[in-house]
Amino acid sequence: MKTKSLFRHIGLFTGILLPASLSAFEVHEWGTFTVLVSSRGQTVNWYQPYSDSAKLPAFVMMNNAMVMKSNIKAARVRMETPVIYFYPEEETTVSVRVAFANGNITERFPTTNDGPYGSMGTQPSFILNIEPSMTCVAVGPTRESIFNQRMREFSVNTAPTVARWTGKLLPPDHANAKLIPAVDAQQGENYAAARNVPDAWIFQSDAPGNSFIPATQQVEKFIFYRGAGQSLPPYCVSMPDDHSVTFTNQSQSASTFQVALRVRDGQATWVQIPNISSPATKSAPSATITFPEKTISLDQADRELRALFLGELTTRGLTQAEAQAMIDTWNHTWFAESGQRVFTIVDRTWVDSNLPLGITPEPKKLERVFVARFEVLSPADEKKLGAIMTKQASNTQTVTKIADLELGRFSNGAAEIVAENMKQTLLNHFNEIAAQEQTTAGARK
Repeated sequence: MKTKSLFRHIGLFTGILLPASLSAFEVHEWGTFTVLVSSRGQTVNWYQPYSDSAKLPAFVMMNNAMVMKSNIKAARVRMETPVIYFYPEEETTVSVRVAFANGNITERFPTTNDGPYGSMGTQPSFILNIEPSMTCVAVGPTRESIFNQRMREFSVNTAPTVARWTGKLLPPDHANAKLIPAVDAQQGENYAAARNVPDAWIFQSDAPGNSFIPATQQVEKFIFYRGAGQSLPPYCVSMPDDHSVTFTNQSQSASTFQVALRVRDGQATWVQIPNISSPATKSAPSATITFPEKTISLDQADRELRALFLGELTTRGLTQAEAQAMIDTWNHTWFAESGQRVFTIVDRTWVDSNLPLGITPEPKKLERVFVARFEVLSPADEKKLGAIMTKQASNTQTVTKIADLELGRFSNGAAEIVAENMKQTLLNHFNEIAAQEQTTAGARK
């Protein structure tokens, strides 16, 4: 475990001395960015169905009066279920702020303390009460100072709302653990998986309660939030044909973990994509793989991918329990939903830049491990959907045919992609005819 902070609610800048005893405080975070792309790699604004949000516990949904409106809003990227775990050494008070560039925080629990960030130029306040007898060590920029710098850098167009929590960190076996709101087995089972981290300390928010969850129950094993926006992870995915996937790395560092998975008719096939250099190197920053013809059962795919992801997530800094909790939260959609997708671990530099996180007191160690999921339509998917959209049929027949494509929650976004491509094809055709007509008319003169 870690140490008690002597600094509470303090904004810190480069060069300030901190007590050496603070060095033990650790914070770990994991989350997922989900993007829908066409076979040619086009991204699209897509809607998260209400049924997805309905799977969350009621106390999460009701914390934000705008959650219904936010969830039906189209976005290019869904930031799904980031959770933040705390590991201090003794009970302490903590303040956390997070913002999503060009996006919004849509859901959260416990309740946040205030509304959107008030000013792009706001400077953090700081108070120093250092006793001469303390042993101090010099530190670099703090999470709090970096967070404020990022907020100043955001333009008016990309200015996000900011979620802020303040509260106490209590030991895992603290009596207040009994105040953590119960999760209904029929609603929020996947949410509850994130609680299976025995060493994580309890966060008890000091925010006021609401008509659904009183202040005394604003307690959780972590801080949970979700968001939607336009800032895309720095990668591109496409399908040049129905059996191949191309992954392109546009991040600032080499991409060393990416997996392509296809699920169809209750069977799966997957392959790990080789390491890919960053665009700054002379090597080609992309790779194309072909899905193996041999398929395996979903159970076998789940076992194999669980083991692979568990090893990678722990290598990246999560504890064994945290990595297992992340997989338990998502494996039912990551490894079982029909379709084809590519997973990669997001470049930490991009995460810190587009999802700045401010924490007071300053943790000695902060791990942030985010998985990007690119859901990609195959050329065959697009062709079949296009045929359904242009052919006259009854509502019942159309619904049946769309269901046969097994696009699930991505159906609306897939239709947007196909409609846009059809529109572009028609416009190109019209322009060609118009150009030919103009040429012919000129020749007649």
